[in-house]
Amino acid sequence: MTATGKTYGDALYDLAAEEALCDEVLEQVKLLARLFRENPQYPALLTSPDIHPGGAPAPDRGSADRAGTPLSCQFSVPFV
Repeated sequence: MTATGKTYGDALYDLAAEEALCDEVLEQVKLLARLFRENPQYPALLTSPDIHPGGAPAPDRGSADRAGTPLSCQFSVPFV
């Protein structure tokens, strides 16, 4: 686990405990873990430089051969 991941996890747990939402958050984390297990390419999609937050297309890197491919389309990631 990275230091950033631990910090995020600790903060998520602290907030869930404070709001009495530990069970609900645990179920959501389990769902996310299952999503990543069943779709191993999804984490790579989330960190792809071709995908910008908010679904905006990435700036053109001068590669015309990507035109029309799925990664050149606009994406909207629902839970980022």
